[in-house]
Amino acid sequence: MLDKKANIKVGGKFELIPANAYTLQIADVNFKTQFNKFKGVEEERLNFRFIVLDEKPMADGSEFDTTRGQYLWKAMSQSLNEKSWLFKLACAVYGKTLSQDEQEAFNPEDLIGFQVNVLVDQKANEAGTAIYNNILSFAKTVKKLPLVEEVVRADEVVIEKTTKPATVMQDANAVLDGSVDEEDPFEKEMNASAKKHAEEFEEAELEAKLKALKKKKAGALA
Repeated sequence: MLDKKANIKVGGKFELIPANAYTLQIADVNFKTQFNKFKGVEEERLNFRFIVLDEKPMADGSEFDTTRGQYLWKAMSQSLNEKSWLFKLACAVYGKTLSQDEQEAFNPEDLIGFQVNVLVDQKANEAGTAIYNNILSFAKTVKKLPLVEEVVRADEVVIEKTTKPATVMQDANAVLDGSVDEEDPFEKEMNASAKKHAEEFEEAELEAKLKALKKKKAGALA
């Protein structure tokens, strides 16, 4: 949990999941020291770990049949404001904008166990050496899915994080290089779309929008 000396599980066999809309289980939150390239300083951020609940097919060649049980991470600043990921996550979980009193009494650990809907993309790091999953938006879960009972895998290791700048990890799905709160134009457009449909979160419609926006982004970069 949120202990300054907490151990964070890293490693293990995790794979990229296809870009799509998913329902996630909030499994844990911990501290992670990460270098903020915009401010040029190290910051202690909240590192949320999520478990995919959907039984959607994995990519060809994967050793896993479905996405259910796969992990995603999102590091967030310890800030509750309209542009912060923590604020967006909390509002999606509770299905409303938090009042001033609710924000002052907010505890990130209270989100553990809840479900939240997301849009997920695949994104290359700046060096182009790895591809990782990136959560683009959060929305309230309308239809809850059965939770996943976590099982510690034999190949997982536990280490204590040090105060070094974050580096690109070999486990592509655990890379947090793009998890700063600032949004690029593509993510901003995706979040605006997701917010508009947060109450309904019609999966088919959002998947179509994701596909269209990815095509639009690809065309802009061509």
